[in-house]
Amino acid sequence: MIVCGVDEHGQREVLAIEPMLEESRESYKQLFESLKERGLKPPSLATSRR
Repeated sequence: MIVCGVDEHGQREVLAIEPMLEESRESYKQLFESLKERGLKPPSLATSRR
């Protein structure tokens, strides 16, 4: 899983690269909790692509 963010200037930044053995609610929960612990503020928009 690669998580990218875009700042207020339109610059893209990789926020996390995490292995996911399975796509599950728990896997996503752990990923987003980790980002939250690192100081990620709630996003304005989230998208997903497989």
